[in-house]
Amino acid sequence: MQKPQRKTQKPGADFSLATGSQIAALFKVSPSAVSGWVRKHGCPRRDDGLYDVAAVIAWKTERDTALVGGDSDALERWRAARAEAEELRVRRLKNELVEVQAVRDEVTRLCTVVREHARELTDDIARELGVTGDQIKVLDDARRRYLDRCATDMESHYTKGKVLI
Repeated sequence: MQKPQRKTQKPGADFSLATGSQIAALFKVSPSAVSGWVRKHGCPRRDDGLYDVAAVIAWKTERDTALVGGDSDALERWRAARAEAEELRVRRLKNELVEVQAVRDEVTRLCTVVREHARELTDDIARELGVTGDQIKVLDDARRRYLDRCATDMESHYTKGKVLI
């Protein structure tokens, strides 16, 4: 039996088609496990070597359900949860979802940039106005209070579960 020719171009940006490695990442298994699914268990693969993502998800869900067996409320809840988890994984791969920690890391990075520029602002104002000594301290204290209020507001949003996007 001849092996199907592999398509060398990347699947479309809509993620309706995927390589074996992408399917492996989607299901959090090794690429060799995906190959085994095709050889031993009938996982659908196109002749060009790519996978129709929806067909693979349907096949895998059906196969997992058959392994669990039976019909019950618990099984239906499991099916729904599994389908939702697979949908979330696909959306994450399509960059439609962002991890909360990634948003927090980016906000922290941006706050650091703002803080650094605010420090420069105090120096620039002092230099432009010819401010010295105690007047620089007043400007610097005002800058510090402002940034502390910003940090407090940001922290309260995080602890309340709000996401700033």
